[in-house]
Amino acid sequence: DDQLFEIVNLYRGFAVTATGDNRVVVKPGQIGEANRAWFKSGNHIASANGMVIQSNGIGQPVTLEYVLENEPKQKWIIRRIDSYNNMEIVSMSDGGALDLVEFKTWEYDVGTLSVRQRSYDHFTHLWKINNLDNEE
Repeated sequence: DDQLFEIVNLYRGFAVTATGDNRVVVKPGQIGEANRAWFKSGNHIASANGMVIQSNGIGQPVTLEYVLENEPKQKWIIRRIDSYNNMEIVSMSDGGALDLVEFKTWEYDVGTLSVRQRSYDHFTHLWKINNLDNEE
């Protein structure tokens, strides 16, 4: 489960990035930056600092929080949805999928949206999981 990976948004081509104030954004950056590296721990998606992505309700930005083992808002299913290895990342607490919820200057807040809210023409709810261990 300790395989490090990046989560890249299919629409923007930018990676999910942890910020210093526990926000989770999609923004430009360099492959291998520590704040863009994630790993799975059970159904948690954890950042390099050990904090995990938590859903805060449909339409709301996700945050990084300390692990609460039995908190469903911190548990995610990464599901391959087509033959191109595009992934959907779905909250086990409310079924919302990780998506881009708000654009701010040069970055997007990452949050969850319901099936009805998703923008299928822009593919903002689709992600690539790129393993990092073999990167040079």
